[in-house]
Amino acid sequence: MKGLEITLETVQMALHEGQTLKDYRALCRTLGVEIRSGQSKVAQLKQLARCCEFVQAGRCYRIVTIYPEIRPDDDGRRKRGNSYKIEQALLTYMKEHGRYTGGISRIIADALDYKYGSDEQLAAVRLGRACLDKLAARGLIYYEEETYRVDKVERRPLTMAEQAVYDALCAQAAARCEAERKRSRNPQERCESREYSKILSDLVSAHMHCRIYQEYTIEYVGD
Repeated sequence: MKGLEITLETVQMALHEGQTLKDYRALCRTLGVEIRSGQSKVAQLKQLARCCEFVQAGRCYRIVTIYPEIRPDDDGRRKRGNSYKIEQALLTYMKEHGRYTGGISRIIADALDYKYGSDEQLAAVRLGRACLDKLAARGLIYYEEETYRVDKVERRPLTMAEQAVYDALCAQAAARCEAERKRSRNPQERCESREYSKILSDLVSAHMHCRIYQEYTIEYVGD
């Protein structure tokens, strides 16, 4: 009978940094623990988070860092989860580069060393804007955002009327994505960022007959 408890010793012996497990079952088999569901599964993953830092992207689990000592239950960074990791990665990137101009997807991929277009990168993008807001509120960075309309080779900022249409399409895409998630038998296994991006892209093509590009100008202000 496999046990339920995950220990630091088990994690250190069974896992290694950079390892990717294809799903929860593979994770349990590797650790030699019982496959659970519901709150028991939640408790397992919370215990795992005390032993190592991992990223869940779709069904996959990627081991980022294995801790030398088990973390306490009230560890602040664990509670803040992936948002804390993304904030720190963005801050480190901006300290090194000083200034960045481009899309948020690219800086997320570069700052966290994720493959562009991967599920883990897309999942991180969902939190990227909020993390920028937090860093700006702390006075560590300053950023501006500009939304552009792209027609073939021409690129220009949106007019007020176009921005209103685009905002409405964003809300419509979010509603459709949420409806799709609720209809899915395994909503946690869907990459919502990928679904949202595709739905929004289709809506923009149909209603605005163009592509939309959001460009960020970010500057590091200092600690």
